[in-house]
Amino acid sequence: MVALYAATGFFILPPLIKTRLIEKLSAYTGRKVELGELRLNPFALSTTLRKFTLHERTGGQFMSFDELYINFQTSSLFRWAYTFSIIQLTSPSSNIRIQKDGTFNFHDLLPPAREKSETQQNAPVPLLIQHLVVNRAQMVFEDITRPTPYKQQIAALSFSLKNFTTRPNREGLYEFEAATEEGATLKYRGNLSMAPMYSKGSLELTGIKLRKLWSYLQDQLNFEIAGGELDISGTYEFNITEGLTDLRLQDSSVNVRSLSVLSKEDGEEAITLPHLSFSGTELDYQKREMKIALIQSDSAKIRGKFDKDGKFSLHKMFQPKTTDSSQEMHPKNQSKSGEWQISINKIEIADYALHMKDQTTVPITQLDLSPVNLKIENVKIGSPGTAHIELQVGLNQTGTMKVAGKVSPEPLTADLDVQISKIALPPFDPYVKKHTQLEISDGSLSLNGHLNFSRPGAEQQVDFEGDIRIESARVLDSVLSEDFVRWKRLDLRQVKYDNNPASLSIQEIIARGLYTRIIIGPDRTANVQHILVRDKKPLTETKGQQANDNQLPIRIGQVSIIDSSMNFTDLSLKPNFTSAIQNLNGTVKGLSSEQLARADIDLKGQVDKYAPVVIQGKINPLSEQAYTDITMNFHGIELTTFSPYSGKFAGYKIEKGKLSFELQYKLSQKILIGENHIVLDQFTLGEKVESPDATNLPVRLAIAILKDSHGVIDLNIPVRGDLNDPQFRLAPVIIKAFVNLIAKAATSPFKMLGALVGGEGEELDFVLFTPGSNALSQEQQSKLAKIAKALEERPQLILNLRGTAAESVDRYALAERAILTRIRTQRNIPIESPLAEDEQKRLLKLYREMFRKEDPYDLIPPTDTTGTKIPKDVRRAAVVDAARKKLIEKYPISESDLRTLAQERAEVIKDYMVQQGGLAAPRIFLLEVDTKASATDHEVKMPLALDAR
Repeated sequence: MVALYAATGFFILPPLIKTRLIEKLSAYTGRKVELGELRLNPFALSTTLRKFTLHERTGGQFMSFDELYINFQTSSLFRWAYTFSIIQLTSPSSNIRIQKDGTFNFHDLLPPAREKSETQQNAPVPLLIQHLVVNRAQMVFEDITRPTPYKQQIAALSFSLKNFTTRPNREGLYEFEAATEEGATLKYRGNLSMAPMYSKGSLELTGIKLRKLWSYLQDQLNFEIAGGELDISGTYEFNITEGLTDLRLQDSSVNVRSLSVLSKEDGEEAITLPHLSFSGTELDYQKREMKIALIQSDSAKIRGKFDKDGKFSLHKMFQPKTTDSSQEMHPKNQSKSGEWQISINKIEIADYALHMKDQTTVPITQLDLSPVNLKIENVKIGSPGTAHIELQVGLNQTGTMKVAGKVSPEPLTADLDVQISKIALPPFDPYVKKHTQLEISDGSLSLNGHLNFSRPGAEQQVDFEGDIRIESARVLDSVLSEDFVRWKRLDLRQVKYDNNPASLSIQEIIARGLYTRIIIGPDRTANVQHILVRDKKPLTETKGQQANDNQLPIRIGQVSIIDSSMNFTDLSLKPNFTSAIQNLNGTVKGLSSEQLARADIDLKGQVDKYAPVVIQGKINPLSEQAYTDITMNFHGIELTTFSPYSGKFAGYKIEKGKLSFELQYKLSQKILIGENHIVLDQFTLGEKVESPDATNLPVRLAIAILKDSHGVIDLNIPVRGDLNDPQFRLAPVIIKAFVNLIAKAATSPFKMLGALVGGEGEELDFVLFTPGSNALSQEQQSKLAKIAKALEERPQLILNLRGTAAESVDRYALAERAILTRIRTQRNIPIESPLAEDEQKRLLKLYREMFRKEDPYDLIPPTDTTGTKIPKDVRRAAVVDAARKKLIEKYPISESDLRTLAQERAEVIKDYMVQQGGLAAPRIFLLEVDTKASATDHEVKMPLALDAR
């Protein structure tokens, strides 16, 4: 019996079972099955299968192994369970593939749903494996449904398992290790129950290659993992009861080592992470709770950039590619009960480096944040809680920023102390260039303040209080490559900002060593005109936006100016013009955007070191309806400073002189009222300068007219204007008024002179004479007296007299005067007096002498037109009158007579100005006479002319 048992077991049954096994498996799976050898040991109750292969339906290999050794135990009869002392599988291999239709290549091996349900109704026989050994297992996983087909091979995996059972409420203690050729290892120790499903133990996975995990998900990700390893360890407890899954983790940790993340867009390395660990992790799946004792990382390098459209590269990298299936798996509206509550005891990040590029600016902005050290304690996510944060960041190796305080995520609130120490400003220059034509070449920012932030709902609340300091700042005009503003130190003390309601207050602004410069370039454009980059938006859109924007209420307690200066340079002139206000000190108190607020301004300085400047008054530049009541006094400015301007526009350099002026301006309700009191002392022009822009006006004369006897020009130029008028500009109005004053003095000197002495200016530029006479009337003498008075106060003026005679009226008057001289014996009788009888006789005698062949009585017939005889006395009077007229018409008056009359008239005026007006004779010049003058209203006009010495 023993021999028969042995023969049957060793020799008869193996080939029978082998054949039957192949047939059954082939029929059940519908696939080709190969089995190289089957051995039985009837005494040990063991079976050995060698060279087994299960093929695909298409012919490829699906599963195989070199050897399967099974040792069955007779104790199964007593245990009421299939009991095996050992099951050992050597070199198992499988090919798992997800096919194009989304099914696995083994889906047809599973029993149909109906058959499966019937099987489940029968209670399964328990299974007990005392020792399960797998040696050199390998598996190939392939997924051809993905856009990038995925194929991964796990090779040389070995592990052992002891006391595995499926008996209800029985736990087995298991411990095994597994390793792969790539260095990944699996260590497990714990117990496992199959009915119900329960397990508790410790698990350790080390050396997991992150690139292999990434390669399967690469089509859903915008980044590439080039390298890195993952370690996972911890204890767990897993239980499935009545369809409910419960998972708990304790004392678990996750470590990421040597992680390298690349951007798919440009292939550049975005993240280099030497170390990241999660330790002391606890998880309760039922309660949706996770606790992490410590998250720690150091020495990471993160590189990011904003593209030209303003999109951040890291955001794009880690933004998942959405698909319909992913949206179904992660619905937007999740119930509150399904949210996790995460608690993190401490987060420590050390020696991080963030390298950021901003391509929205020209040139590209490079910001290097290094080192970045961060500590956060007591972080709560999904539940109320307040975390404490400490952040320290270095910026571009120049300064540091420290943030410390409390942060709560739900609702989001922050209560932070912020300190910034000497952060260099030049790296932020490209952002300034986006909106201005300025360049920050130097300067550092420091800040010490407190920030509160909260967002309880849709609106957010922000308030800040602190001090700001900017040191050694220098801002250039990039168009002219010259300084625009700089200062040694600018302090903003007790800055308070609140956004709800919006308000900004500053207790004091202190500017030390402030220097500003206004430059007119070679193209005659001031730097302040091109500082701001023009907005490309339509004007209507810009106006609409401005109208909708609410004005921010601003309060500034005091602005202090210490040891500051202002400079003005005109590069359009050759030589260049430069002037400066130095040693500027003072305050502006009470600045506010409130409508009725008034700030007191009190500034003092010197122009070019020695000319004092005082600016005082009240202003309100921050309110919507600006208010100004200000006085600016400048005293004793050297006029030679302005020589480039006088050479260009007047054609003369300035020899000497000082300028003082007082400006008083009042602005209210957009109406500007200004008084400009300008005093030029000893203003003297120098040598002539050739300039194509020089005026043709007699500038020297204008200056001489405006100067008084002490060499002072004292002018008052009022200004009126409505700022609502887009054509109104203050500076052009003042300049135009001054230029018009000079032009008036040069072109209408007597009008200006008359205005200066309080006379009728339009009557002082000429003297009227009766035809044929050189006598001055009382009215003309009064006029000359006013001119003499004005000239006495303006010693640089000289009077030019050009005697005039009008042939049309003076010749007749001279002829009449000559005739009356010959017929009258008395010299003081007026010309218009009637002729006496003896004078009539002499007149008729003179007529006969001049017209030898004519009888004067032939001029008047003895009868009138009706033939009536004219009375003798009437005819005689008519004859005398006709003879007189003909004598005057024919009496010879030479050019010399007219010249003599013209000279006499000039000399009469000169005599009056010297003898009656007290004017020095050397200041009066007689010019060549003019005998071709015209007469007006039977009067001869002799023009007067002024000139400057």
